Amino acid sequence: MFNLFRKKNKTTINSKIRIEKTTDGFVGDFWNGYLGFEEHGANNFAQELTACTMEYGHIISSNASIIVSRLDGSHSSIFMYSKNESILSAYPILKSKNSISFQTIKIIEWEHMENLEAQIEGRGENKFGISFFADDYVLNKRKYQENENLRVVLTGFVITAEIFQPSEGFADNFVAYMPNSEYGKYSVMDYVGEVKNVSFVNEDIYGINIEGYVMTLILVRSEEENVYFELDVFLNKNNTELNDIKVGDKLSGMIKLSGRIE
Repeated sequence: MFNLFRKKNKTTINSKIRIEKTTDGFVGDFWNGYLGFEEHGANNFAQELTACTMEYGHIISSNASIIVSRLDGSHSSIFMYSKNESILSAYPILKSKNSISFQTIKIIEWEHMENLEAQIEGRGENKFGISFFADDYVLNKRKYQENENLRVVLTGFVITAEIFQPSEGFADNFVAYMPNSEYGKYSVMDYVGEVKNVSFVNEDIYGINIEGYVMTLILVRSEEENVYFELDVFLNKNNTELNDIKVGDKLSGMIKLSGRIE
């Protein structure tokens, strides 16, 4: 199924898509959002889950040198790939079935990850700009480079969250997002989002407990132009001082964004 790595299959790059390279880029904020900053810093849970994925995960792609595995939980998965039995990368993925149409403008490949990871920049629903870490790039590199128009599933790990305190002049239904001024190039965005639905989840993955909120946030809403953007996210309970989140709450903070081809 996945023949990305066969040398006889040459990649035809779409001339409308710019491809750039960088030696800067990291997946650590996904682990911070998933495990919680304190847990990630104090324990080796990321390494343990990566090892469990290599040992017990389902192999979804393999060839002579690259093996891609996934360890599934109820609400999330651990995605890992290795080369010649040496782990190259691993990160958590939030499960979601919500997809949007996406037009790719630029791909920024991570040279320090052997060009197997990348950030994708473009337009969602031909309406709003967005960038995301492609958590399936190792599988679908050719599809990203060949096809300008895709359907992608976008999700996020909330880095910070608090109740939004509007200043005078803000409309009651105000929501918004923008690239974070410091971390924006890593697909981190500032947001004001309305909680459309929320549930508290307690997930155990090979003895490691993950607790927090799975939510859908409304981030773009323009009834006049019929534009909407909703994002499924996970907020670890230890990354916020909020003890209760309800439908209709307005939250603000930062989100680390990832996506994959539907």
